[in-house]
Amino acid sequence: MTQQSVFRWRTGKGWLVLAGSGDFNASAMQDIEAAVLRRAVSHGPLAFIWAASDLERGDRYLDHVEELGGRTGYLVDIINEDDDSLRQQLTEAGIIVLGDGPQMIRLRNGLGGAVQEALQTAYERGATLYAHGDAAMLLGGWTLLPGETTRRGQGWLADALVVPRYTSERGADVRAVLAGLENAFGVGIGQNSALALGADGVVDLWGEQQVTVLLGKTNG
Repeated sequence: MTQQSVFRWRTGKGWLVLAGSGDFNASAMQDIEAAVLRRAVSHGPLAFIWAASDLERGDRYLDHVEELGGRTGYLVDIINEDDDSLRQQLTEAGIIVLGDGPQMIRLRNGLGGAVQEALQTAYERGATLYAHGDAAMLLGGWTLLPGETTRRGQGWLADALVVPRYTSERGADVRAVLAGLENAFGVGIGQNSALALGADGVVDLWGEQQVTVLLGKTNG
């Protein structure tokens, strides 16, 4: 794990970028997308994991990246593709995007096994892992998806409950959730904002830079 202040994230040559989501066409979101493309260490293609939404949204995103002058991209079906194909598609990618959408449980269920191994391998080699909205929540140490209680997340950002689309009005509710968790803290990421974590302990804020750290009962 790499550590910088309260943040501890997986060690690798790539970037871990967590975005609070937003309209692709918003100026601040375009700034985030441009930063992802510019800072990416690997020169491999862009892979978009669309399990939380649908193919149409994936196609729109790839068109958007192309308009920004981005790299070649393709869609990855982590639900139906076989393990060998998924390993190849993900480990050769230079940027891997986890798309937002209403079917977040389906995305979560698809992130185990070969997919998890391939994401880790790609990231260690220098791929950027870029998660939008609730997909960013999945990469924290804890998740709280609609209709569920808190449960363990993927742990890319250790001990964190990532809260996308965060506003100050949600602070009391988030702190109430944190009060029931040991060694947890909240990371509220506002609309059109992103937390970017790079190699060698680099921490950066992109877009509108609205990122709030909320300390839990054992951290503050």
